[in-house]
Parts: sequence; C-alpha cells; structure tokens
Amino acid sequence: MKKLILFSLPISILGIFIGSDDPILPFLQGTWVEPLFYSLNNGNSIVFNLSCGYVVSIFLWYILVYLPEVKKRKIIRENISQRYKSFKENTICNLLYAADSHSTDSNLVNELCDHNQFKEYFSGENIQRWYDALNGLDENGRYIRDIHIDLKLLYKDIEYVLNNIDFSEEGSHSLFVTLQENVFKAINYADCHYDHVKKLSAFLYTILASWSLVDGKMTEDIIQKMIDQI
Repeated sequence: MKKLILFSLPISILGIFIGSDDPILPFLQGTWVEPLFYSLNNGNSIVFNLSCGYVVSIFLWYILVYLPEVKKRKIIRENISQRYKSFKENTICNLLYAADSHSTDSNLVNELCDHNQFKEYFSGENIQRWYDALNGLDENGRYIRDIHIDLKLLYKDIEYVLNNIDFSEEGSHSLFVTLQENVFKAINYADCHYDHVKKLSAFLYTILASWSLVDGKMTEDIIQKMIDQI
C-alpha cells in the first residue's frame, strides 16, 4: 500500500503541472525543466483537479493514518521489548536462586541476558549449574510460580501485539503466533513435578540461550529480532 502511494505521488504532482494553465514557476524559468513543462502542458482542468485531489488525499492519509500508525507501532514495539527484557531478567534471577547461587548481582543478570553468555554459563564445563537450577525448581515451587507470572505477562503482551498490529509479512505473524502458543503451553504444563520442570526448563533454555532443538545454536535472538521488526 505504502509503495503504491509513494509511486503514484510523483505522477500526481506531474499531473498538476501538466493540467495547470498557469505560467511556469519563476525559479524554474530558464532551466531544462521549462521546455519539458511546456511540451507536456495541455491545460486540462480534469487532469489538474484529479491530481490535486490525489495529492491532498495523500497528505491527509500521511497526517491522519500513517503518522499515528508509526507512533502506535513504536509504542507497542518498545513496550513488548521491555516486557521481553524483564521476562529474561526475572527468569534468570529465579534460575540463579534455584541453583543456590550467591552471584545474583545485576551485572551478572545483565550479562546472562545475552544468549551467548547464558549458554556459556549454564552449559559445557558449567552444566552442573543448570542441573542445580533444575533441582532447585523441582524442590521449590515458588520459583516456578514466579516464572509463570512473567510468562503470563509476556503472553498478554504478545496477545496485544497480535490484536493491534497489521503484519505486512505473513511469516512475521506466524512467528508471533507460534511464540504465543509455546508460552501458553509453558504456562499450562502440569503441576510442579520433575517432568514439568524438564519441559519448562527446556522451553526456557530455547529462549534464553537462543537454542533450537532442531538446528542447535542460533546466531541471534530470534524473538528480539521479531520485536524489532514490528
């Protein structure tokens, strides 16, 4: 839609000059445009009026539709980006506490929000930290309840995005729908037993470490990329 409007705007402006029977503007006199203008000019009032009407319509669309839509998208994008950031920070805090870690300072949490740092901290030679976190989640349901609260808040914001954003690409919409479905499943797993902890932790790991069960490690945070494209 926007591409069509941008393409037709210069044509409409040209139509105004072609259809006008007024003399050429002073600052264009003596330039290469002047002979072109006179060769195209036919003084057709219908062309002139239609072109003027279209240009005015585009101006009104820009003021009344496009700018508010851009502002709305910006607000929604910033809100869900902040929600996603808060979800990661709070979830990482709960995992660290569940692992009985005494290093839960804000600097460490901020570092682990980077999926590469998270994977390095909880895998490889440090895999025991991840097992400790799983055991902590299994033994203390409070951590899981806290994680569920953040998942529910994230779910609500994803739902708001889907209800209020017109996606130009079907693929982007499908990715948000898939994310919403996975968050919903994570919230509604069975009561806190070890199988539930394994399923929930697997979901959290795919997000926090940007890890695909099919393709393995991903080079970027796909969820943040989705948000940035809103």
